Amino acid sequence: MKLRKLLKTSAAISLGLSALVLLGGYGWLYGWKWGGTPAAHATLAAEDVQRLQGLDTYLTTQAVQANYQLVRENWVFNMEEDEAEIHWLVELSLRLSADWVSKCSFASARESLHDFLATGNAAGNAEALAVLALMKQDVPLFKLIAERVSPSELPRLLTPVLYCAAPGTECMPAAQRLELLGWMHARGVSVAGSIPAHWFVEKVRFSMLYSDDTGGEILDWFLRHGYQLGASELAGLFLLSPQASLSTWQKLIEDGILPQPPRELVFQGENCTLLQIVAGADTPAPDAVRWLLSLGHQPNALPAGENRCTPVDACLKSIRYASLGQSEEEDARLRGKVEMLDILLQHGAMPTPETRELLPLDRALDKEITELFRKHSFHLDAGENPYNACCMPE
Repeated sequence: MKLRKLLKTSAAISLGLSALVLLGGYGWLYGWKWGGTPAAHATLAAEDVQRLQGLDTYLTTQAVQANYQLVRENWVFNMEEDEAEIHWLVELSLRLSADWVSKCSFASARESLHDFLATGNAAGNAEALAVLALMKQDVPLFKLIAERVSPSELPRLLTPVLYCAAPGTECMPAAQRLELLGWMHARGVSVAGSIPAHWFVEKVRFSMLYSDDTGGEILDWFLRHGYQLGASELAGLFLLSPQASLSTWQKLIEDGILPQPPRELVFQGENCTLLQIVAGADTPAPDAVRWLLSLGHQPNALPAGENRCTPVDACLKSIRYASLGQSEEEDARLRGKVEMLDILLQHGAMPTPETRELLPLDRALDKEITELFRKHSFHLDAGENPYNACCMPE
């Protein structure tokens, strides 16, 4: 009897402890969403209070759901078609993962929001609150936050304007962000040196790749208002979408904001010629190749250091990689790269001893590229020396 009583007592204690652990875990994961907003400070207008309360509701509902959708879509995307069925246990795991991400992302932000509501002062929390306003794409709310900080804190609000998007949503359109930048500049915000270069490059890169800022309008605005970057960083940014941003780059040079593009620079840790970078980039840019050649960039120039690759060979490497794809988008990219190769050869580019080894693996494309070289009097199938007329095949 004593043993049975002891077992029952132990089981009851174990169940009780398990329940406490579960409740504690539940409270830790979801406690940040509990409770309403505090009483608003007297200096906040009724419309402003309504906006801040709306942001609070957005954080605990739409933003959390968007995190879940993003986690779920990423999981399904990485699964095979026959494995993509959502089992209840997987569903629970996805939900818990998304809720954990939401807690990490929004718990402290909600505290900052409540502090702003209670005090009417955004000092110390301005950047976090500005990110929330931009995620919600609420321009008046962003301006309200900016008006409630000291002038010394305003430059910190420039960083989220570069690129800010809620989970699973698109970034605020470039036109609206340019409007905000102009508004802040009119209030005396200094752009020069306001953002560390590594943060600036990362955020502008995201803006150009994942928003409608493909032409580099945000980058253009900062450069015209005193922000300075090195030649390597500038080239890297403008070459993210070379066809779209080429006119922006040319106009900045024409207006004296930027110098002529350097012939050689350090790119991703290696010495490269700019023509080599453009020729080997993922996105084909025939117009950029023509522009650099018109400026006197040499089609056969080799960079200093170990990366001794000509623009022709760089272009062939990218053609071989692009030829592995099967989609219409990949085919269009391939056509653009072949056009760049043709332009280089038209302007005197020459093959090297390595060129033959870089020809595409696809036979039809290999034949097309070989014929292209032949059109420019280079016979890659002519023996050891493809430039020697005596070795030309019959």
